[in-house]
Amino acid sequence: MSNVTQKKLPQICLSILISFIGGWQVAIAQSESVPADTATCEQIYGFDDCEVSGLAAIGDELYAGLIGSSMTYVTEPNGGVIKWDGSSWSKAGDRPGSGRVSSLAAVGDKLYAGTLGIRPPSTGVYQPGGVYQWDDGIWKVVMEGTSEYQDVWVLGLHAMDNKIYVGTEQFLYEVDTRHNDWREIANYGVICLDSKDNHLYFGTKQSTVFRLNVETEELLDMGKPGGDHNGVTDIASMGAELYASSLFGVYKWNESGDWVRIDEGTVLDGKIVYTFLAVNTTLYAGTATGVYQLNTSEPNGTWSKVGSLSQRIETMMIMDDIVYAGTAAGVYYLQDDWKFLN
Repeated sequence: MSNVTQKKLPQICLSILISFIGGWQVAIAQSESVPADTATCEQIYGFDDCEVSGLAAIGDELYAGLIGSSMTYVTEPNGGVIKWDGSSWSKAGDRPGSGRVSSLAAVGDKLYAGTLGIRPPSTGVYQPGGVYQWDDGIWKVVMEGTSEYQDVWVLGLHAMDNKIYVGTEQFLYEVDTRHNDWREIANYGVICLDSKDNHLYFGTKQSTVFRLNVETEELLDMGKPGGDHNGVTDIASMGAELYASSLFGVYKWNESGDWVRIDEGTVLDGKIVYTFLAVNTTLYAGTATGVYQLNTSEPNGTWSKVGSLSQRIETMMIMDDIVYAGTAAGVYYLQDDWKFLN
């Protein structure tokens, strides 16, 4: 089975990022959270929410994280994790932490969920974000934040050392999945993560991409794709290449140590890429209006639209050679064209 866990930037975090970079007016296309068929989210998923923020697979089971429909801290929890067993969706236990799941990651037979914090009006008490492990039918705390500035924005894996890397609004943490021990390894607000060989790549809310050697912990500043105030929304390594998306373009790292824009004048130009998925020689890019692909087997590469899906793409993964997309309106899979998974 091919099981690639993909990291991404939740829509709420993208909104925070846009606010953070100060004064830039960025128009973001919004999709209503309406599933493809006529059933309600509650009928399909068991939760009153359709916005899929993370995907992961364990064995033949596909898990989807729901972030909750509200865009503010002041809300009651309405997200959670759901499981597809090949024929139907069901709840994966009660909600982990606040229930506002921002990211999922699978290590072997272990499933982890990262969450955002909430301050429910019913109590007025802030419940911080954190990382939770699905264990024998219940969600157990692995690490929990202590403030509103430690919401978990993204989870990333490094296959070499079976560790999870946790990006929050202020720090990058490392979690040893063998003992669920965690420690801070970088003082940056981390938006997105990817790994290759012994390197971990991460983009920050300060618009900078870094490369971390997970063995020596040497940190390399790789600069800012597109410059200051551009924001980094996702990173993808594919073969010998490294790609980064920003609020204003898609960039490729070249041998001379510079970021080169590769979407200008193409069908992707002007679209914000929320998430990448690298499969063989194809790079998939999820936007507010569906999925696009870069075929790198052709000279200089070419961008094209993938299927007719027009929902906002929050996350993507591949399992058994099938591409799945988590959207603002549920989970879809690619088979000739996109089909709603229900």
